[in-house]
Parts: sequence; structure tokens; C-alpha cells
Amino acid sequence: MSQTNILLEAGTNELEIVEFFIDEVVEPKDGGPPQIYKGYYGVNVAKVLEIIRLPRVTEMPEVSHPSVLGAFNLRS
Repeated sequence: MSQTNILLEAGTNELEIVEFFIDEVVEPKDGGPPQIYKGYYGVNVAKVLEIIRLPRVTEMPEVSHPSVLGAFNLRS
């Protein structure tokens, strides 16, 4: 018997994770040079709809919040 779709069966107690990382510039409290923090994360693949590469981001000068990089056109 083939087990190719074992993760689709209920009660297998198996989990698949998609891993990714996000780089963040961290300003040290002691006034030293900025450091790059690479945060690693994982999400259950059953919750993932799509994986895309980071597209070209257009800056939005009217938005000055540090957590906003800009906007991009995902589907034309």
C-alpha cells in the first residue's frame, strides 16, 4: 500500500512546515553601528495559500511609519 498522501489523512500526527526568514536592522541601545537580525519563522503548510518572491517595492513618501516600506503590485 502506497503512503504518498499520508499527510492528508486524519490522525497521522504529522506536520509539514514551510520555513522563511526576515532580515531586520536593529539599532543597538549603546549607540553602536546597526546590526542585522535574521529572524527565522515557520508556518504550517496547510495554512499557506501561496509563496512569492519579494517583488519591487514602490516607496510611499506620504507614509512615514518605520514599519512601512512601500507598496507593490502583486497581480497587475
